[in-house]
Amino acid sequence: MRRCFQLLLLLTLFVLCLAGLALAQEEPYIRSERHFDEDELAESRQADAWIQPVRAEQTEQAAQEPAKDLYVQGVFAPEDYDMPYAIMVDRENQIITVVERNEMGVYSKVVDQYICSTGASRSWTPEGVHYLTKSTRKEWRYFPTSNCYIRYAVRIYGNYFFHSVLYNRESLSSLNSKSYKQLGTRASHGCIRMLDEDAHWLSDNCAAGTLVWVMDGEQDEALRQSLLPSPYVSTTERDFGKYDRLDQRQAA
Repeated sequence: MRRCFQLLLLLTLFVLCLAGLALAQEEPYIRSERHFDEDELAESRQADAWIQPVRAEQTEQAAQEPAKDLYVQGVFAPEDYDMPYAIMVDRENQIITVVERNEMGVYSKVVDQYICSTGASRSWTPEGVHYLTKSTRKEWRYFPTSNCYIRYAVRIYGNYFFHSVLYNRESLSSLNSKSYKQLGTRASHGCIRMLDEDAHWLSDNCAAGTLVWVMDGEQDEALRQSLLPSPYVSTTERDFGKYDRLDQRQAA
């Protein structure tokens, strides 16, 4: 009786071994007992990065968005784009960069850079590629929704504009000091605030159809700090910068 039980037990173990071998043959991966060090693991992750699955909607989005190494590659405009300038709005650093074509025909030659204020957390300035739309350009515009005045407004699209810092009245002496001090931070309702002289230049030189790329660049605090305006001084007369001074002389 005991011998029969032992034979039955051996037969059961043999059957289980055969089943295990069958399962092992179906396993699509080869399991290794090798232990990798940290450098090898890092290289392995880099080598395998290109085979990560990409969803269809991600592929479509990537095809529409320019590469983000903007300060090296510039703006990747359509082949038929022939405007004098393109505008990059970097929400991460709160910097506007105006570029023109270089010798190779790529919009990467920096014309100027301006500090700005894009939309605050509850009213983001929409990212992506846009084109300035036609709108009346004049020195003063009243915004009834915010009960404030702005200068040199340039419509991006809809209710999104480039424009100066805010004023309480149609008067240079009524500058909203808070909006001035907020330059370099996310502070607007979605529009892009600028210093008056910078908005003035953009209004005069960037026509409807100009490409505007709103994106998030790599953090560059040194550049942001270098573009911040002078400390605000409460006065009825302000220095609006080189461009406005030149314009005032020409008008006289």
